[in-house]
Amino acid sequence: MANVLARGDSPARDGEKRLERFLKHKPSFFTGGFNPDEAVKWVEEVEIIFNVMECAEENKLTLGTYVLREEANQWWKCAKLRLGERRVVITWEMFKREFFTKYFPADVKNKKVIEFMKLEYGSMTVAEYAAKFDSLCVFSPHYNTPEAENDKCFKSESGLHPDIKHNIGFAEIQNFTTLVAKARICDEDGKAKSNYFKAMRGKGQDRGKPYDVKEKGNVRSRRAKEKDSGGDNCYKCGKSGHRAWECKKDNTNCFNCGKEGHTAIDCKTPTPTCFNCGEVDHKSPMCKQPKKITGKVFALNGEGASQVDNLIRAS
Repeated sequence: MANVLARGDSPARDGEKRLERFLKHKPSFFTGGFNPDEAVKWVEEVEIIFNVMECAEENKLTLGTYVLREEANQWWKCAKLRLGERRVVITWEMFKREFFTKYFPADVKNKKVIEFMKLEYGSMTVAEYAAKFDSLCVFSPHYNTPEAENDKCFKSESGLHPDIKHNIGFAEIQNFTTLVAKARICDEDGKAKSNYFKAMRGKGQDRGKPYDVKEKGNVRSRRAKEKDSGGDNCYKCGKSGHRAWECKKDNTNCFNCGKEGHTAIDCKTPTPTCFNCGEVDHKSPMCKQPKKITGKVFALNGEGASQVDNLIRAS
């Protein structure tokens, strides 16, 4: 009798031990609500624990539904009654179909498929792009078969940055893992090259210029000193210290007769006067007399005069 009782209690004890092993892996509780990504993540996590435990197919449903809580637990009670009316054995795969219909509806799945088809490199790194590609690829069954490895590589390569695609496209890589590794190396090398040239341009900008602001300031101040010391000559009156447009003299000199009070256009002298010899009937370019040598007057300060060797000084 004791042996019969022991054999009768054995399935229950096995179930408890199996549940203890399952809970040692600390599975997450699923409480429901509209969170499609979290629902998919929960199923994946539970199935990873099943694989580690080498769980039999007939035990997966009991263990998986044990960690349903709150709204999700109430939903499963109703769904189980509905499935039980069909008089069929409920399996883990049947549970997943019902679960995803509730918490990962078709419209959300279709959006994931569209997002996968439009996936591009953008501002992501290659590692981020590959992770996003893998997470969305599961919603497109065609790309999850061994026969579609070439199509998977083509789809991944088409979304890469043009610079990376240019460098690895010619290799015609047909293995997805190899493609990701090559693209990542190319991306890192390109960024290192870009950072190097940015650093070199930064060093070039720090170099001294031939004419810096300080030197320009000195030039301006030097010109101002020359103006104050009479370095500018007026072409209207011939005096220094100001320029023609600043001249206060009302009279102008005539270039025809050399007299003041009128210009050459208004001159009434019938014959021109030579500025070289002072005679009439010809101009200085036609004068046959020796050319007069005119001197130049410079205004120098004391510092400038001390630096000139051929300066005529008054005694």
